[in-house]
Amino acid sequence: MKKIWPVVKWIAEKIRTFLVALILIIILSAVLSLCRVAMAVLTKGLIDAAVDGDLQKAVKTGIYFTAAIIIQIILKGAVSLLSVRTQESMSNRIRYRLYRKLIRAKWMEYAGYHSGDIVTRLTSDVNVVVSAIVSEIPEIISQSVGLVASFIALFVFDPVLAVFAFLLGPAAILMSLLFGKKYMKIHERAQAAESAYRSYLQESMEHMLVLKTFCQENESGKQVYRLQENKKRLVVRKNLATVIAGSLAAFCFYLVYLAAFLWSAVRLFRGSITFGTLTAFLQLITQIQVPFLGLSSALPQVLAMTGSARRLMELEELEGEVYKEIDDTDLTEVEELNDIVFEQVTFSYKENYPVLKNITAKVYAGEIIGLIGTSGEGKTTLIHLLMQLLEPSQGRIYFHYEEKSSDKSERVAIADKIKTGKNTMRSLISYVPQGNTLFSGTIAYNLKIGNQAATEEEQIAALKGADAWEFVKELSEGLNTVIGERGLGLSEGQAQRISIARALLRNTPILLLDEATSSLDIDTEKKVLTAVMSQNPKRTLIIITHRPSILDYCHRVWRLTDGKLSEVEQASKAQAT
Repeated sequence: MKKIWPVVKWIAEKIRTFLVALILIIILSAVLSLCRVAMAVLTKGLIDAAVDGDLQKAVKTGIYFTAAIIIQIILKGAVSLLSVRTQESMSNRIRYRLYRKLIRAKWMEYAGYHSGDIVTRLTSDVNVVVSAIVSEIPEIISQSVGLVASFIALFVFDPVLAVFAFLLGPAAILMSLLFGKKYMKIHERAQAAESAYRSYLQESMEHMLVLKTFCQENESGKQVYRLQENKKRLVVRKNLATVIAGSLAAFCFYLVYLAAFLWSAVRLFRGSITFGTLTAFLQLITQIQVPFLGLSSALPQVLAMTGSARRLMELEELEGEVYKEIDDTDLTEVEELNDIVFEQVTFSYKENYPVLKNITAKVYAGEIIGLIGTSGEGKTTLIHLLMQLLEPSQGRIYFHYEEKSSDKSERVAIADKIKTGKNTMRSLISYVPQGNTLFSGTIAYNLKIGNQAATEEEQIAALKGADAWEFVKELSEGLNTVIGERGLGLSEGQAQRISIARALLRNTPILLLDEATSSLDIDTEKKVLTAVMSQNPKRTLIIITHRPSILDYCHRVWRLTDGKLSEVEQASKAQAT
């Protein structure tokens, strides 16, 4: 119960918006159960009327029987439509909220999960939870209503038989409870195996070129097979627990059914009941036992829901960023963002193993900084700290700036607002990361990720600034040309230039380039950097690079070595100046 109670509260919060729809599903399902009980009673009257030759009663009862059938058909359709609509709406809402939680989570919190695992939770686990809420729980309630109604009707005909049938029914639920804890653990392990399987499939599809290049087709196939077998083993074990519990419950059901049949046959032989009553007995016994069977089969689904809900709750518990953009009011008060200040910044991914050590430095407004160092020294980590994707273990990073206001107290207030506000820096930064970061879709779609409001003219201007317009305009559909996953259809150099254009569209005072021209030839690289540096107003640039040719454009060059930042001998002034 300690594990289940937090899940109950979590589910209660999720269904609040859909409470009316769920109540309606439960009511309609309960009416369906009552209709089935009514049909059992009407069957008795119909058979007795036929045996007695009472045509008028038979016709009247037949009309009621037909009406009950029509009502059931209508209600089944209504329940099905309402359930599907509610299930899809609830699934979408849970996924949307989880997605927003994930996209706003701290970077290191999010990065601790494989994307394949996250996708499994957002798809399979959400399906398990919502299916149980919309289908299994209303079914349990409606069957319970049918159970009570069937018991009352049977009690009227034969109290002894009713009590006997009711007392043996809970044995079916007991069987499910005996396997419940084990079932929930197996379900969670099966979902984890599904996550591992999907994760490997996703990675292998994404890196198919690597697998082919290193002739790993057979080994990759073996790994997929191993993951499939592990997943199958757990799914079979989970199903085995369900089958055993279901089989024991079914045994109890047929035991009661056989006892009811023999008891009814004896009474019929003695002449104490009619053929109609015998039929009603058997149907009502079924109406009592079937809900117990339904409850026993629904319990594993509810337990599975508990396991899946816990996996979703784990994502919801990820620590989020304290998100605060610099709004338009703040920016109107700021004349110019000047220095970026690194003040005694230390950062560690693991405690006592610092990647960056006590870094103190300034980047002046409009300055071009080259950041060099061997791979793994922490250059990208420093950039991620600046963008507040990571937080320093010690020290801080903030801006100096010039204000429009001459009032000292107002300037101090603005300073505090910008220095202490979380993620204010990221709203002032454009970033071109390493590698191919394009999405499948049109070139215009990829550009608008930098600025959703960008006009076609602004997109073209950005492409020109990245020396990309010449090849884009030659494509079959120009800006509307559809490219595949990771820029399929473009060369690596073309993809890099579109990524640079995307960053230029986000008209920010700071631009970070992380090996952003590594796939460009020297002449194209020169054109791109010259165009970027000639923009007005001038941007502050920090360029991570291993190419010496870029350093000629930098005002200063910093080197990261063993986690410490030092300034190398002054590079020549950028040609733009």
